Amino acid sequence: MDSTARAGIAGLLALISIAGGVAARAQPVELAPVDPDAIAEGVSARKLTGQTVVNSAYEPIGMIEDFVIAPKQKATFAVIDVGGYLDTTAHPIAVPSESLVIDDATGRVILPHATREALNRLPVYSPGK
Repeated sequence: MDSTARAGIAGLLALISIAGGVAARAQPVELAPVDPDAIAEGVSARKLTGQTVVNSAYEPIGMIEDFVIAPKQKATFAVIDVGGYLDTTAHPIAVPSESLVIDDATGRVILPHATREALNRLPVYSPGK
């Protein structure tokens, strides 16, 4: 993954983490300095939501439905609806946001190594469970 894609995902994670931390906790939060230039190179969660996700072979595998912050794990997850792509059973899955790669040349969102078998093995994402 090149530095622009890495910076984009890092910026997205920083934005989501900051927003989630403030909303999720009613306790003081230590603020860390953020490089505004690094965030400017990032991609907004709003822009990514609704985007088609492809695998390494550029086959469509689903669509980004949402991003979920898991404060206990200090991680952000992308919820992807794999509704019938690649002959998969239609269901939403959650994958770590850092698993996604944004292709600089095409702007496509890639989930490398996402085969039909791998997608079908993932558990169904169900909010609040």
